[in-house]
Amino acid sequence: MSRGIFRLIVTILILIIIGGGLYIFRNDIRNALIETKSDTKTITLDEVDETDELIPLDTSEDIKEIVLPNDIEPTSTEADQVSALLDSTEPIPETPYEKRLAEAKSLIEHNYFSQASFEISHLLRKNPENIELYMLLGEIYLRTNDLERLDNLIDQMQTKFEGMDDVLLLQTRKWIQEEKFSLITTINTENSGLKFYQSILLAMQNDQEGAKQGFIDLFGDELDSDFTIKVNDFIAIYDEFGSLKEGKNAHLFALFSKVLAKHNEALLAKQFADLAIKEEISYIDAWVLRGYSFFLMQDYETALKDFQHAHQMDPTRPESTYFLGLTLYELDRFEESALYFEQILDNDFEFSETLKWKLVTIFSRQKKYEEALELYRQLLTPEAKEDQFISAIDMAVNLVGRSDVALEFTETLRKKDPNSIFSNNLYVWALIANEEYVLAEQILEKLLIQNPNIARTHLNYGLLLEKQSKYIQARESYKKAYEIGKNNDASSSIINLSAESYNKLLKIKDLPVEESTVSDPE
Repeated sequence: MSRGIFRLIVTILILIIIGGGLYIFRNDIRNALIETKSDTKTITLDEVDETDELIPLDTSEDIKEIVLPNDIEPTSTEADQVSALLDSTEPIPETPYEKRLAEAKSLIEHNYFSQASFEISHLLRKNPENIELYMLLGEIYLRTNDLERLDNLIDQMQTKFEGMDDVLLLQTRKWIQEEKFSLITTINTENSGLKFYQSILLAMQNDQEGAKQGFIDLFGDELDSDFTIKVNDFIAIYDEFGSLKEGKNAHLFALFSKVLAKHNEALLAKQFADLAIKEEISYIDAWVLRGYSFFLMQDYETALKDFQHAHQMDPTRPESTYFLGLTLYELDRFEESALYFEQILDNDFEFSETLKWKLVTIFSRQKKYEEALELYRQLLTPEAKEDQFISAIDMAVNLVGRSDVALEFTETLRKKDPNSIFSNNLYVWALIANEEYVLAEQILEKLLIQNPNIARTHLNYGLLLEKQSKYIQARESYKKAYEIGKNNDASSSIINLSAESYNKLLKIKDLPVEESTVSDPE
């Protein structure tokens, strides 16, 4: 029975960690590759003695200065300077509210709190009366345990949204974070959110009848779809526990911890895991759940101790081995992490693909590029997403000189959608690296007809022309890429690489006479 619960627990937790858009993997890979490019030089104005004017580098996305209404500030600032060739996003016009809101929520779910704050700040400027945006900001402060800023936010919300249920709900969650449980249980309220947490605290006090009835009573209130799912998850705990032949309190507390972790209630998950351990100290599931609670709170050192203890109790369990490796990974102990991940792969782990992505990141950091490329080859399935392989192409072209591998990868990706501007630009990149200039130009001409306002296409055209020693035309293509990127809100990495490439050619005083010209990229 315990093993069945544990399998379900681990399945959900791993999907929480890895599921979605692989944000964490992409940025880890980018950072790993950037570390190998320390010779990249930023061009400054005083290096050039020219009448032409250098294009300034853009830093608006590299270091985001976030200014929120009423002096609300994010918890940190992130710098993510990456090669334009690693960027996976096509330039798009200003996103509508719903799309930008969804992006902010996704960033929060993947622990990119500063970037999420930037998105929320943008939305707040245009929607200052939208309480949902303030609640999302509160979520960030809760997840980062920034209680001082959370307190300031609640004070502002109490003034701006006096008497609204969401304000009391956020205050309740702050009390939970401070472990002021008695303040919550003694309140007589009709607030559905507060009643929900009161039911959880009843379960923590082992008043299971009261807790279950509290959850059921919530269906008499008007609940949104997300809240209904959450309440159903907690009612299902009792159904699952009741189906166990020899259910004990430890198992019930473990189920609560699992569901709380699923809904990012890390401190409460930790409280229930503590109760499960007290009930049955040899209960491995409870040790893993408590470790994962600390993991969610980003207390990786404490999490590591619990995962190590669970692993010592049963070294054969791939699930506890996975979490041990994952925590070591977060602590930048990559050598040890890789050993555990590789050990799991040898045992045909259910989430082998997930582990391979993690190992790609580790091998990239360790500059074991051949091993990383081999894993990329294994991951290049018909279901693979093209943007997951940008780093592989960069690695093959720029780090190991395997342009043939880059061509192999891009040809495979292009087969999925031969008309995709993005995959065709990747293919052109590989063609240029393989000196297949004629085919590269033919594809670029078609891309420009398809859409002449893609900065990446003009950047590739500039690269092609530069490789052909057509420097003046290359310079114009780089300038065009820069201008389109600025006007269409492209990533700063594309804008900066365009500017750097333009400025580099601008500094060459005696450009050779070009023997022939190609058609205007326009």
